Amino acid sequence: MQKILPAGAARNALDCALWDLAARKQQQSLADLIGITLPGTVITAQTVVIGTPDQMANSASTLWQAGAKLLKVKLDNHLISERMVAIRTAVPDATLIVDANESWRAEGLAARCQLLADLGVAMLEQPLPAQDRCGTGEFYSSVADLC
Repeated sequence: MQKILPAGAARNALDCALWDLAARKQQQSLADLIGITLPGTVITAQTVVIGTPDQMANSASTLWQAGAKLLKVKLDNHLISERMVAIRTAVPDATLIVDANESWRAEGLAARCQLLADLGVAMLEQPLPAQDRCGTGEFYSSVADLC
């Protein structure tokens, strides 16, 4: 399939559908088909949507108080430091994932990644546009996990 379709959502959807079809044909779960044991507990990320720093901090705090331990913070290219400092102050013990939705550019990426590392962010998701490969170098793989 890698020769037919480039990496991306369409190939992923087709891959998932084919795995699902194979499992159904065998009348097995996908976990049984590929020989893995499912975890007893699954932790899902709760999303903090883009807003003002105070709105995002309040949202993070509300989610934390409701029991969410993993927060996915949506960011654009504005007020990054202000938003992240407000959130980390509101939920100092939460595990944070940042999803920049491909809104950042390579210029300034190292400093942003250092900020995220300083704030204890566990993972950075889609910081750059998919076609921008110049910023996916080693300088931030050591700062935060990249997805």
